[in-house]
Amino acid sequence: MEDTTFERLVLPKLGRIVEMYGTGATEQQIAAEIGISPYAWGKLRKDNEMLRQISEGPRAQANALVQSALFRRATGYRYDEEYYEPDAAGDLHLRKVIKRTQPPDTAAAQYWLNNRDKAEWSGRQQHEVVAAPTTLAELVKLRRNEQAAVPEGAPVPRLGGPPPEPGPDTPA
Repeated sequence: MEDTTFERLVLPKLGRIVEMYGTGATEQQIAAEIGISPYAWGKLRKDNEMLRQISEGPRAQANALVQSALFRRATGYRYDEEYYEPDAAGDLHLRKVIKRTQPPDTAAAQYWLNNRDKAEWSGRQQHEVVAAPTTLAELVKLRRNEQAAVPEGAPVPRLGGPPPEPGPDTPA
């Protein structure tokens, strides 16, 4: 019976493959570790149910760990900082413990919210761009549309700013 690529290349390195998935390695990195092309690795994964399951489990665990760490960073946390001191024989002994607080990180919070609630927290803003009139005909048309939109009896705004101040020569 002839050895398959799976039996010859993948099975001996199965533990290493699981470890690589758990640390967030890419498919290209795993293929290089095995010694096959990324295309061949993708075909092996597609054809082998066990490889598909192996790739999904550790990756989900790694993602959960990162998600948890990001949440802690976004919300802040407390931790103990330990200081050790060597004795005459060179053995380390705990000298003191200091309680520290890591304040919430606004960048981590923004990243978390941008990915969890895009509609509410997305950094993208919608802007409406209206082109200014470039010809006299466009300007006249815009002015007529503005005048048509003013209610009857209301003063019509002038182009170029507010109306002139009444002076001694201006009829009342």
